[in-house]
Amino acid sequence: MHSISIQFQNLSLGTIAIIALIVGILFLSFRKTGCRIFSNIWILFFIRCAVMALLLIIIVKPIIKWTTIEHLEPYVDIFIDRSASMSVHQNVSADSLHKIVKLVSETFQEQGVKARVFPFSYEIEPEIRIVNELQWNAGGTNLSNVLIRGTQGLPAENIQAAILITDGVFTQGEDPLLMNIESEFPIYTLGIGDSMPLLDPAVVEILVPSTAEVGDSITIEARILPLGRQGTIDIYLKQDNAIIQKKVVQTSLQNLYRSIQFEIVPDQAGIKEISVVIDTLNDRNPFNNIRMGQINVRSNRTNILLIQGVAGFESRFFSKLIQSIRGMEYYGLLEVDSQLRSTADTDPFQIHWDAVVLSGFPTAKTLPDLLNSVRSKIVTDQPAVFIFNSDKTDFSKMNQILKEELIIIADKSRNIEPVAVQVPEEQKGHPIIRDIDMGAGLKNIWAELPPVGMPYRRIKLAGFLNPILETANSDKIPVLATGISMGTRYGVVTGTDLWRWDMLTKDNENQRIYAELGEGLLKWLTDTLSTSNLQLYLTKRIYLTGEFAEIKGIITDVQGNLIKNAVVDARLIDSRNNSTPFLIQWNGFQYVGKVHLQSEGDYRIEASASVRENVLGQFSQGISVLESSIEFSAIRQNVEVLRTIAKKTGGKYIRTTDIQNLFNTLSPDVLDIKKQHELKLWRWNGVLIILILLLLSEWIIRRLSGYQ
Repeated sequence: MHSISIQFQNLSLGTIAIIALIVGILFLSFRKTGCRIFSNIWILFFIRCAVMALLLIIIVKPIIKWTTIEHLEPYVDIFIDRSASMSVHQNVSADSLHKIVKLVSETFQEQGVKARVFPFSYEIEPEIRIVNELQWNAGGTNLSNVLIRGTQGLPAENIQAAILITDGVFTQGEDPLLMNIESEFPIYTLGIGDSMPLLDPAVVEILVPSTAEVGDSITIEARILPLGRQGTIDIYLKQDNAIIQKKVVQTSLQNLYRSIQFEIVPDQAGIKEISVVIDTLNDRNPFNNIRMGQINVRSNRTNILLIQGVAGFESRFFSKLIQSIRGMEYYGLLEVDSQLRSTADTDPFQIHWDAVVLSGFPTAKTLPDLLNSVRSKIVTDQPAVFIFNSDKTDFSKMNQILKEELIIIADKSRNIEPVAVQVPEEQKGHPIIRDIDMGAGLKNIWAELPPVGMPYRRIKLAGFLNPILETANSDKIPVLATGISMGTRYGVVTGTDLWRWDMLTKDNENQRIYAELGEGLLKWLTDTLSTSNLQLYLTKRIYLTGEFAEIKGIITDVQGNLIKNAVVDARLIDSRNNSTPFLIQWNGFQYVGKVHLQSEGDYRIEASASVRENVLGQFSQGISVLESSIEFSAIRQNVEVLRTIAKKTGGKYIRTTDIQNLFNTLSPDVLDIKKQHELKLWRWNGVLIILILLLLSEWIIRRLSGYQ
């Protein structure tokens, strides 16, 4: 203890005078009640003084403060890389590494510095006391964990420096060359192994946009490491495994990354698999020569043809909806006097049909020549088909056009009864329904819609058509059905008055339901190249033991909009069906996740995405992990990394041949830390206990002595 002081918070002269007066009164107030003699009246006086002292503490609230100085002995933390590659360098063995660690540790101990040894690989491990127990068998190295440890020094420790014994090759974590290192103590790097670079160029990463449209100019950026002796390497850009571009890059002996760019303009819609590949001979690790990406290329123009047998409200409302959707081109045909008349200057039979909408067409008056022309165009273009049922539709002629018996009329009674609709339980996961329900939250919007009319009491749909909306009565008659047959997507509205959902919901919360349902249906019908809302991909398919498999991608709704709040359940499954869960999360641009591959074998990565209870899609992809460890793919000393770490932290890079310089450079000192202490007596529970005991003692003494 070096200094002490007392402060009173509620002290005043008046308080002292009052307390002194009370003490005097208490002393003079003793009165004998019997004849017994008790001469030691001072005991009662001292007890009462102690009581008053405790009361005084409670009243004036004293604070006792003092200062002490603690002497902290100097420490040096030794971090030893125990990855498998450390002991296979030329002229390096496990015994020689043991000797190096012992030499560093014991020399510091002789200088009065406490040395602690921490092995590390993927993580920093607990301190070891016996150096000979160290084994070099870890499957990877994470240098960034050691560097982060330097920013988290404990204030109660006098860490003078850290000694990092490693070859500088890392297989996990951040790149030390790019890290912002703010260590609280210098880090001295002791390099292990030969620093001669190997011919091991690598594709580190490729950046591709998740989505694009046909005709867009797309930039694909590849980050490569063109490491090798004097020469060149060929770098190929592949699309769906076909070479589309090539670039030649000069190799370098320095461990420097380089960015190269490719430009492509997709001319067709679909999911495009993009890869950047390095073609080299005699490469030590050919499995880091490829990285893959994926682009969802969407059509920038979708041609929708609406053929009307008879003009009506349904066609009028639906044609307006088509024209309001970005990227969709509307063409209309109306049957008049057994001929199809176009509502536009362009002849619809001269363009490609992506989808055809048949509204009350064909009718009983439609001639065979007209049927043949429409059927021929459908056979040629293979469009999606959407049918608005009508009492004017001739289903026998429709079957001739489509070569599919979509609807069978079981009862031709034409009594139109207004009915409410509902979603069949088994169809709540359909992409069209699911996306609308997700937007509505927990609200059942279907029960609040205006009723629609039904021209047929009983109908039978083709086996591949499944109702996604049905009547809410006991008959459960299909209202809207969808399905896929022979690669063609179909949609059928079996009732009438669906347009009422647009006109009669203008002033309530469901005013967008008609547009959302129609747009979702058209997107589902025409987006035949996208098989799932969950569009994930792996950056490569073959890995070395110890690597991390990286999975990326996007999740969209049926209209192609990005979903950013999905929960992705991902698992790595081995050949014995043992499952390892891992995270896939939205990073602001796409969903990204990594999983550690710790042992060889064939694996499968599975993932499913959901929002609340709505399942958005499934993903499954097989990968292979080879026996060879990633640690053995780069057997060299990465001098540049070691020099950078030392420079950024105020340390020094040292070779094993110059190890004596390490001890000459450091001059550890004892650290003196001042500690401030304070004690608030009135908050100590013992004050109240002592006060009670003193009062009890005083009362007992008075009773025994005859005083009151």
